[in-house]
Amino acid sequence: MHRDIKPENLLFDRNNRIKLAGTQFIIRDFGWSTVLNKPRKTYCGTVDYLAPEMIDKSGHDEKLDIWCIGVLVYELLTGRTPFLSSTEGVKNTQAVYDNILNMRIEFPSDFPTLAKSFVLGMIKRNPK
Repeated sequence: MHRDIKPENLLFDRNNRIKLAGTQFIIRDFGWSTVLNKPRKTYCGTVDYLAPEMIDKSGHDEKLDIWCIGVLVYELLTGRTPFLSSTEGVKNTQAVYDNILNMRIEFPSDFPTLAKSFVLGMIKRNPK
Protein backbone atom coordinates (compact mmCIF):
# COMPACT_ATOMS: atom_id res chain seq x y z
CA MET A 1 0.00 0.00 0.00
CA HIS A 2 1.58 3.30 -1.12
CA ARG A 3 -0.50 5.75 1.00
CA ASP A 4 0.68 8.89 -0.78
CA ILE A 5 -0.34 8.71 -4.44
CA LYS A 6 -0.30 12.28 -5.81
CA PRO A 7 1.08 14.08 -8.87
CA GLU A 8 4.45 14.71 -7.21
CA ASN A 9 4.95 10.95 -6.87
CA LEU A 10 4.25 10.12 -10.53
CA LEU A 11 7.23 10.00 -12.84
CA PHE A 12 7.42 9.25 -16.55
CA ASP A 13 10.20 7.21 -18.10
CA ARG A 14 11.59 7.88 -21.58
CA ASN A 15 8.84 5.68 -23.07
CA ASN A 16 6.13 7.73 -21.29
CA ARG A 17 5.29 4.93 -18.90
CA ILE A 18 4.18 6.10 -15.47
CA LYS A 19 6.35 5.11 -12.56
CA LEU A 20 5.19 5.47 -8.98
CA ALA A 21 7.81 7.07 -6.77
CA GLY A 22 8.09 7.43 -3.04
CA THR A 23 7.60 10.57 -1.02
CA GLN A 24 11.30 11.18 -0.55
CA PHE A 25 12.37 10.54 -4.20
CA ILE A 26 15.26 8.48 -2.87
CA ILE A 27 16.07 5.19 -4.53
CA ARG A 28 14.16 2.37 -2.84
CA ASP A 29 12.45 4.75 -0.42
CA PHE A 30 8.69 4.78 -0.66
CA GLY A 31 8.15 7.05 2.31
CA TRP A 32 4.73 6.09 3.72
CA SER A 33 4.48 2.76 1.85
CA THR A 34 3.92 -0.40 3.83
CA VAL A 35 3.17 -4.06 3.39
CA LEU A 36 -0.39 -4.69 4.48
CA ASN A 37 -0.79 -7.50 6.97
CA LYS A 38 -3.57 -5.90 9.02
CA PRO A 39 -5.54 -2.63 8.90
CA ARG A 40 -3.33 0.33 9.76
CA LYS A 41 -4.11 3.33 11.95
CA THR A 42 -0.98 5.35 11.21
CA TYR A 43 -1.71 8.95 10.24
CA CYS A 44 0.40 9.81 7.20
CA GLY A 45 0.17 11.19 3.68
CA THR A 46 -0.78 14.50 2.10
CA VAL A 47 -3.72 16.47 3.55
CA ASP A 48 -5.62 16.97 0.26
CA TYR A 49 -5.42 13.24 -0.50
CA LEU A 50 -6.30 11.78 2.91
CA ALA A 51 -9.21 9.36 3.03
CA PRO A 52 -11.81 9.64 5.82
CA GLU A 53 -10.55 6.47 7.50
CA MET A 54 -7.07 8.04 7.74
CA ILE A 55 -8.41 11.25 9.28
CA ASP A 56 -10.68 9.57 11.82
CA LYS A 57 -8.07 6.85 12.47
CA SER A 58 -10.65 4.08 12.11
CA GLY A 59 -8.14 1.88 10.28
CA HIS A 60 -7.23 1.76 6.61
CA ASP A 61 -6.12 -0.81 4.08
CA GLU A 62 -5.25 -0.90 0.37
CA LYS A 63 -8.55 0.83 -0.50
CA LEU A 64 -6.84 4.02 0.68
CA ASP A 65 -4.81 4.00 -2.56
CA ILE A 66 -8.02 3.75 -4.58
CA TRP A 67 -9.29 6.90 -2.83
CA CYS A 68 -6.04 8.69 -3.72
CA ILE A 69 -6.41 7.73 -7.38
CA GLY A 70 -9.93 9.23 -7.40
CA VAL A 71 -8.59 12.48 -5.91
CA LEU A 72 -5.71 12.41 -8.42
CA VAL A 73 -8.06 12.05 -11.41
CA TYR A 74 -10.16 14.98 -10.16
CA GLU A 75 -7.03 17.10 -9.77
CA LEU A 76 -5.67 16.17 -13.20
CA LEU A 77 -8.97 17.23 -14.80
CA THR A 78 -9.51 20.45 -12.83
CA GLY A 79 -6.12 21.60 -11.62
CA ARG A 80 -7.18 21.49 -7.96
CA THR A 81 -8.02 18.84 -5.39
CA PRO A 82 -11.71 18.13 -4.72
CA PHE A 83 -11.79 18.99 -1.02
CA LEU A 84 -9.67 22.14 -1.14
CA SER A 85 -10.67 24.90 1.22
CA SER A 86 -8.80 28.16 1.53
CA THR A 87 -9.30 31.66 2.77
CA GLU A 88 -7.40 34.37 0.94
CA GLY A 89 -5.02 31.79 -0.52
CA VAL A 90 -4.14 30.14 2.81
CA LYS A 91 -5.04 26.47 3.08
CA ASN A 92 -7.37 25.70 5.97
CA THR A 93 -6.41 22.15 6.92
CA GLN A 94 -9.32 21.66 9.35
CA ALA A 95 -11.78 22.77 6.66
CA VAL A 96 -10.21 20.26 4.23
CA TYR A 97 -10.66 17.53 6.86
CA ASP A 98 -14.30 18.57 7.36
CA ASN A 99 -14.93 18.55 3.59
CA ILE A 100 -13.43 15.06 3.31
CA LEU A 101 -15.29 13.65 6.33
CA ASN A 102 -18.59 15.13 5.10
CA MET A 103 -17.90 14.29 1.45
CA ARG A 104 -18.31 17.92 0.38
CA ILE A 105 -17.18 17.87 -3.21
CA GLU A 106 -18.21 20.19 -6.00
CA PHE A 107 -17.71 19.34 -9.63
CA PRO A 108 -17.27 22.12 -12.20
CA SER A 109 -20.19 22.31 -14.66
CA ASP A 110 -17.93 21.17 -17.51
CA PHE A 111 -16.57 18.14 -15.62
CA PRO A 112 -17.10 15.10 -17.90
CA THR A 113 -20.02 12.92 -16.77
CA LEU A 114 -18.11 9.67 -17.16
CA ALA A 115 -15.15 11.08 -15.22
CA LYS A 116 -17.50 12.24 -12.44
CA SER A 117 -18.93 8.74 -12.16
CA PHE A 118 -15.39 7.33 -12.08
CA VAL A 119 -14.21 9.73 -9.36
CA LEU A 120 -17.31 9.16 -7.22
CA GLY A 121 -16.77 5.42 -7.59
CA MET A 122 -13.25 5.78 -6.23
CA ILE A 123 -13.85 8.17 -3.33
CA LYS A 124 -16.26 6.45 -0.99
CA ARG A 125 -16.91 7.42 2.64
CA ASN A 126 -17.04 3.72 3.49
CA PRO A 127 -14.71 1.92 1.06
CA LYS A 128 -15.98 -1.53 2.02
